[in-house]
Amino acid sequence: MFTPIYLANETVARAVFQHARCIAFDLETTGLDPYLDRILVITFAWHDGYQYRTAYTTDIRTVQFLFTDPTYRKIAHHAKFDCKFVYHAIGAYPTPVDCTMIREQVLFAGLLEHVFGLEDCVQRRFGVTLDKSIRLGFIGRDCDDVTDVELQYALTDAYYTLRLYEIQEPELDAKELRHVYDLEAALIPIVAHMEYEGIAIDRERLEAAIPHAYHMLHRVQFDIQRIAIVSGFSSKIVLDADGFYALRPSDTVRLLQYCGVHVQNLDRRHLIEWDTINDDTDFPEELQPNEQGTHAFTHPLLRLIDAEKALSKLIGTYYEGLRDRIHPRTHRIHPQFHQCGATATGRFSSTDPNFQNLPNMDKLQALQLQDYDVRSLFIAAPDYTFIIADYSGIELAILAALSNDPTLIEQITNGDIHTFVAMSLFGDAIVQRLGEPMTSANAKKGLYKVIRDQFKRVSYATCYGSTGYNIFRVCGPVFHTIHMPITKEIADTWVHRWKFELFPQTGAFFERMAKSATTQYETSSVYGRKRFWSPERVRSSTRAFHAAEREGMNQPIQSSSADMMKHAMVRIHRFITEHIIPARIVATIHDEVVIEVHQQEADRFADVVKTCMEQAACDLFPNAPRALFKVEPKISPRYDK
Repeated sequence: MFTPIYLANETVARAVFQHARCIAFDLETTGLDPYLDRILVITFAWHDGYQYRTAYTTDIRTVQFLFTDPTYRKIAHHAKFDCKFVYHAIGAYPTPVDCTMIREQVLFAGLLEHVFGLEDCVQRRFGVTLDKSIRLGFIGRDCDDVTDVELQYALTDAYYTLRLYEIQEPELDAKELRHVYDLEAALIPIVAHMEYEGIAIDRERLEAAIPHAYHMLHRVQFDIQRIAIVSGFSSKIVLDADGFYALRPSDTVRLLQYCGVHVQNLDRRHLIEWDTINDDTDFPEELQPNEQGTHAFTHPLLRLIDAEKALSKLIGTYYEGLRDRIHPRTHRIHPQFHQCGATATGRFSSTDPNFQNLPNMDKLQALQLQDYDVRSLFIAAPDYTFIIADYSGIELAILAALSNDPTLIEQITNGDIHTFVAMSLFGDAIVQRLGEPMTSANAKKGLYKVIRDQFKRVSYATCYGSTGYNIFRVCGPVFHTIHMPITKEIADTWVHRWKFELFPQTGAFFERMAKSATTQYETSSVYGRKRFWSPERVRSSTRAFHAAEREGMNQPIQSSSADMMKHAMVRIHRFITEHIIPARIVATIHDEVVIEVHQQEADRFADVVKTCMEQAACDLFPNAPRALFKVEPKISPRYDK
């Protein structure tokens, strides 16, 4: 049990913290939304040189000086959450602030997944079980009273946050990860502000998209029903109130089997594999669907089923999902951005909604929803506009810089790498099928563009450490559709030739990284961000060994990309702050950043963004050609590409 000091007013608080410099704090709130919920109690823990001390207050104004005074280092677990509530209460973010959750993610990247809550960390580090059920009593509370049991719970969180920080301090230095964490720490208030401010959405257009999407879904479902009836699979369909009957998954599997598609479930991977190695020419003419569905499959019925699943997800996750997430007070969407969401590589992830996985235009066009592009539903505030900037082909550029492969560097900076790869690996088949080789003049037209797009996938898949089998699964249906069928063996040779014939220094680099993962059990980005493997897991099976090899090949690229984007975001934010620009970062998606800026500043600030991003790349790769890292910002009132 703790005997805490009650911070009755600012005078008492200043006296109590007079000699403290590293102070852990924890907020207990009535909910997760800083706009709608409130702070019930703030607890603190610190070491005075002799013992651990604790304190608490129910009025943030008594400790406002602590959060804004940079001589006090503030420590929290999942600090981004606390930062948003502090900002809402006092109009400033705690500075400087440390996050013990992000520290743990940096220290254990690759070894642990999704176990970074305070209770997980305390159990792992100290063998102590925290009773987080007490937290539930705070949710939705009307009164401001906190019981002694609840206060002790809150003080325990602050105390173990401090203890965790103390353990992590020497580990960051021992693992040479201090500078990586410092980069993450600089991002905490930036990410908190992204979430707090949110992003505007075109509600009228969103509302219009929903009935149209349902209309397309019903058309697809009617087509599936028609096939079920005409084929003789079902002579009677029971209609619901809307006039259609959506088949259950088990019925759909039976229908597929009845129509010659012999699969056991609706797993997309299995459907694609079946579709790739089977021909649809025997599908009866009278059963051909009116709707073409998605382009991922050649079999007409599989196209419809894939379209039904895609439309259902679009409606539930994005159209209706976004409408349900419009904040009642701000009327904006407030996505959650997770700095180390992809824990093994340090890349951002996001939820509510997932900005990293917004539907692309190709999919929307296939579903006849191109007029309701999900990306373009996000709009800038009145008198503001977006600057949308990304690194062009960053994974391949990073691979070129890491491996120093002269051919890869040359093709990226002065050529067209995807045309080069297509002709090098598949040139004879291209000429035989289309009559002439792919060139810079025709590479982005007609079937040449289709083929080029597939070899773009081949290059990136190889960069990601993918196998020929996976390339065959993804690209096989497209090549089958254009009557240029490939096999798993062909795809395997593409991967090998890409790494060891076209760009041999990349192959040597990949082999070094694979060996490092399976013998040293770690790899690192150019900035020093590390991923670790458990020796026991790597040795547990052949499958685990090969997985570690692939992950080892990919981590330096993905983590270097993460470091580059994070450096760029810090640079952009620093420029905004120092020059008092009416702008702010609203989102980061893969290798792209979106900034909302006043229209009068847009043209000038776009150049600043370009400079910040390209300089961040050059800082990480000072010896690489600057032309590898290209950024072309776009100014738009909507988030479109």
